[in-house]
Amino acid sequence: MPTLSKARQIFLYVAPFPGLAFFKIWASFEPAPGSLFIGAGLILIYCVGVLVLAWRWDKPTYFDWAVFGYFLALAFALGLWPEATAAILRRYAVTGIYVCLFLAAFVRRSSAWIPSRITTQRNMLPRRFGTPQSSSASIES
Repeated sequence: MPTLSKARQIFLYVAPFPGLAFFKIWASFEPAPGSLFIGAGLILIYCVGVLVLAWRWDKPTYFDWAVFGYFLALAFALGLWPEATAAILRRYAVTGIYVCLFLAAFVRRSSAWIPSRITTQRNMLPRRFGTPQSSSASIES
């Protein structure tokens, strides 16, 4: 697998954050439920773009998936219950950031997924030090 350029690595590390920050700031201005739905939908499209780029360049992280799931749930809830969801978002917009961080950490620990740090270390490990299978066993121990 070819190594990523520094610019692509930085992009993949920071890509999920602008959507969360923008939505948190925007929700604090108390927009109408329809505007929140449009905003969540646009950020959901942005998240899909981030996931596509991550798949093409390397591999999506748990945080990429958590942010995508968060905005998918928001768009779904704003579509079904706009007033109730908008009231919750106006008051607890910053909580979404913490939910994404928690889910990224919790799902990784409670599932069979390989932690992203091991995937990164496998990609950076020179071949002369062993195969990826043998390196993952020593890293996880």
